Amino acid sequence: MSSQKPAIDAPQPAAPSGIITNSLLGIMGRYGNSVFQYMFLKTYAAAHGLQVECPPWIGNYLFGTKDPPISRELPVVEDPGDRLIPTSQEVFRNCDFRGYFQYHTSYYAPHRDLIRGLFQPAPEVRALVEAGWQRIARQGRTVVGLHLRRDDFGQGIYYITPSSWYLRWLEVIWPTLADPILFVACDEPAKVLRDFRAYRPQSAREMQVELPKAPYYPDFYALTQCDVLAIPNSTFSFTAAMLNRRLQKSVRSSLPLESFVEFDPWNDDPLHRQFCVEDFPHLRETANTRWGRCARLIKRLGQKIAGRIRKT
Repeated sequence: MSSQKPAIDAPQPAAPSGIITNSLLGIMGRYGNSVFQYMFLKTYAAAHGLQVECPPWIGNYLFGTKDPPISRELPVVEDPGDRLIPTSQEVFRNCDFRGYFQYHTSYYAPHRDLIRGLFQPAPEVRALVEAGWQRIARQGRTVVGLHLRRDDFGQGIYYITPSSWYLRWLEVIWPTLADPILFVACDEPAKVLRDFRAYRPQSAREMQVELPKAPYYPDFYALTQCDVLAIPNSTFSFTAAMLNRRLQKSVRSSLPLESFVEFDPWNDDPLHRQFCVEDFPHLRETANTRWGRCARLIKRLGQKIAGRIRKT
């Protein structure tokens, strides 16, 4: 008689209990917004046993994401104010989510390992950015990363964080660091690199990485590798801070303080929405006059339209 025990089949994962998607993924907002939207879909699905379906988006190329395509039109569930999901007792399934999902990151913290795994570069992208990053990292022991946003900032909560604020912060922290080097990430590097010439700044140019499909990604990847980060009010660099496993210190700009404050990327609001650039007219460097003129024209146009409606 055989003494072997009968084989026991390994338990199979439960079938998904519904489908969720975001048909505007990759369209509603720029790269940082897409990261939060995909992060939400995957963590919500993991928490509630749901299947994610996605339209094509840049994550397919950068991270090798392979979710099934959207199979059918689903009822829309909107969370435009980023308040619905964290406070709801209902589990939403078989729906098309719409929103930015930039919740206080304590909501996402239990899924930290899953999230960091989601946004690892695909092999062909990794080979390029890792080699490029080594050209930077081998020059020192502590990499200080700055993110400066210029092109589309300068209005509302999206104020320009002036170079002078970074320079004051660097003057204090630089002497405390071991063999530091400076990396500057910016959408318009030619406008800001000269401001930091005393620190011999490195940039994506020195990485020598060409990614025509996602030219911003070398900057993003670099910010995920820095030891110290100073960022503006931007989801681009905030999400990079969330994914950064090396991070020793992180600070973000504060409009009312005209300086930087420390933050925990896993226990903070991705964007500070309490203050707008228009509330601080004396801080002229934080405003983009081009955007300001557009905002005033739109406001006047809205007032005219409203006046005509009242008359009819």
